[in-house]
This record gives sequence, C-alpha cells and structure tokens, in this order.
Amino acid sequence: MRGFADREFTLAYQPIVNARGAAVVGAEALLRWHHPERGWLQPGAFIQVLEEDAEVAWAATAFVVEQIAADLSALPKAHRTAFVSFNAYPSQLLGGKLRQLLETRYLARGGAPEALMIELLETEPHPPCDELVEEIQALRAMGFRIAIDDFGCGSWTVLDLVHIKVDAVKIARELLQGVPTSSASTDVLLGVLRILEALGTQAIIEGVETPEQVEWVATLPQAWAQGYAYSRPQPGLPKL
Repeated sequence: MRGFADREFTLAYQPIVNARGAAVVGAEALLRWHHPERGWLQPGAFIQVLEEDAEVAWAATAFVVEQIAADLSALPKAHRTAFVSFNAYPSQLLGGKLRQLLETRYLARGGAPEALMIELLETEPHPPCDELVEEIQALRAMGFRIAIDDFGCGSWTVLDLVHIKVDAVKIARELLQGVPTSSASTDVLLGVLRILEALGTQAIIEGVETPEQVEWVATLPQAWAQGYAYSRPQPGLPKL
C-alpha cells in the first residue's frame, strides 16, 4: 500500500488505566490514515484490507513497530514506566517473522522489550498451537508481553489460555454490554475475570463508555480498563 511509503499513516494512542484509580498503566497504538484526497478515514475503511491481504497487513505491522520505537525514544525517561501495545495477527508470529521484525526495527533502535505488549487479534483463527506456543514463549523470554485481544468474541477459548501462557487478556467490549444493569451479563463477565485471576493473567476490560460502567469496573481490585469514558485515542503518547 503506497500510503505507508507516502507517510499518510500515523498512530493515535488510547490510554489503558487501572480500573480502580484510573491511573494510566499503558496505551494502545492505533493506526490512522490521512488520505490525500478523502482526508481522515475511519479504521473500518481500511481494516478489512489488512485482514484480507497479508502483505499489506505486514507493512502495517512494520510501520506500527517502527513508529512506536520512534515515539518511545522521544518520550522523557521519567515517563517510560509503562507499556505500549499494538495489534498483530497470530500468523505473523510463525517462522519467527514478528520476532525478527522486533529485533531489527525495535530492539536495534534501543527499544525496551518490557515496554511493548503484542495484542494477538481474534479476527483470524489462530494457527497450530505448537508453533504458536513456541513463538509466544520466545517473545516472552525476550521480555515482550503478550495479550489476547477481544477475548470472548473469536476463536480463542479458555482451554487455549490454560495451554498458552500470556500476560494479559483484553475482554471484548461485547461482554461489557449490559453491565451492570443485567445480572446475567454481569455474572458472565465476573466469571471470565475469575478464570483470568486463577490463571494469573491480567484482565483488561475494553469498551468502557458510560459512568455506570466506570463505577462498576472501579470495584474490581486488579482489572485494567480502556474506553472512551477514560479517553479517546489521541495523537502522541500519554505520560506513561
């Protein structure tokens, strides 16, 4: 896609907060496209292209990693205490491809592995477990964090979380719908949170948008949260 070479893409960052105190613990890097003729495009206008074209998706991932490295290096050291996350397709881990990209485009530029969290997308069926587990283990051994994105709406199961150790699970916004007014929805989400706690996996609740949801997630002692109720995606990194 020419847009990457022509510098039409940029990153916006949405904070991830401690649900109880709303302190920023990290930020998710989100791709944004300023088309030369159509102006700023909504992600829905180009995300499908990434999902259908592996080459374009790889170009996007490479751009995101490079831009995160540049943005983190420009951040004052006093603010480099949290992490930045970005999306990657599970298939991009196979054959060590993503690992090599991180070595050459991130670590080689002085990036700290503990400052990066890789969110594995749910939009494609995850590849064979053995090879994926090996790559996840290799990345975690290097110091990178691994998260599962949009858990509860895709192909990942609780059994996968038992067999594939990850650092965090981002709970899909669909599981938050109806919380806290619906007792059934609330019980389901609390059940997922209990499972993650038993596995020693950090829970990140996505799509927090209403004051009632903010108040409810604030009662959860260990959860992190993300959503418009805290902040919309903004240009530039927040103070981490």
